Amino acid sequence: MITSSDIRTFDLVENPYPVGAVDGANVEVVTGQVMTHVTLAVHYSHNQEALPHPYRVTGYDNEAFSQLARYIRMFSELELLAKTEEPVIADGSWWSFLMDTNKFLTTYYNAIENGDDVSVFTPLHDALTQSVFLQAISNPNIIAMSKRGTSSYWCNLNTYKEYFSQPVSDLALFTKILQEGEYTRPVGLKATTDSSFGIEKRGWSEDTRNKINKRYTDRNGLHVFFYRPWNFKRAYRIECGYEVIQNGYIFEIMSSIRQQTQYPGIVEPYAQLMADRLAKQVSALSRLYGEINMSDYQSIMYLTRT
Repeated sequence: MITSSDIRTFDLVENPYPVGAVDGANVEVVTGQVMTHVTLAVHYSHNQEALPHPYRVTGYDNEAFSQLARYIRMFSELELLAKTEEPVIADGSWWSFLMDTNKFLTTYYNAIENGDDVSVFTPLHDALTQSVFLQAISNPNIIAMSKRGTSSYWCNLNTYKEYFSQPVSDLALFTKILQEGEYTRPVGLKATTDSSFGIEKRGWSEDTRNKINKRYTDRNGLHVFFYRPWNFKRAYRIECGYEVIQNGYIFEIMSSIRQQTQYPGIVEPYAQLMADRLAKQVSALSRLYGEINMSDYQSIMYLTRT
């Protein structure tokens, strides 16, 4: 049985501060045996020009390089999130950021043990483990919103099983339950997953690992709830720090999300849509890199036999 403590309403804030968004996109260009990985992360803001953050690495197309290069997009987004001083939507879940960071570090150290040259990724590794990741997850200005709904934690609880005969995503569940303007009681992020929680031991200092663990597991750390701004919109999963909920700033953020989702033709908040579209312009750059790489790797661009 759902009670009033589970479903809540709030008074809309007039003229809320417009929430921005950070998103990224990437392309891989393979020419001969050389791969160039180009990433463009963008901070879209209503109060200033969009801030593009490009990142490019080029190397031999081998397994270690291709596996590590796929995480540059995540790193570029985290760099922008770590330093923003205005409310911003991160495109994804804090769980996915942690899992991808774990995978990057595991791949990085396994490649070193196998004798692969991963030096091109060392600056990324150092920045990620020494400051960027912890600063991003600790930044009270960030709310994480994933476009996809794969979690089914709430759907499997006895309280909610009556709504669907088969398990569905939590987004689908709360889209059915919530009415316009309602949101669910925020709960700790760690409490909403049945999967194991872990942090890659290599790369971090003990102090940094402890702070990351506390941010994800402490009652004053990261929280999650669902909010439905309009009856013609689906519910949104929102993750944020407890301090944002405690000081009431979350009401201004939800008011801004409602304002930006008033258009029936777009699914996500307007800022998130614009950040996504601007970041995907990186695909137009992909054709340049064949010619750029040619002068440095002539011997393997055109493979011939003599």
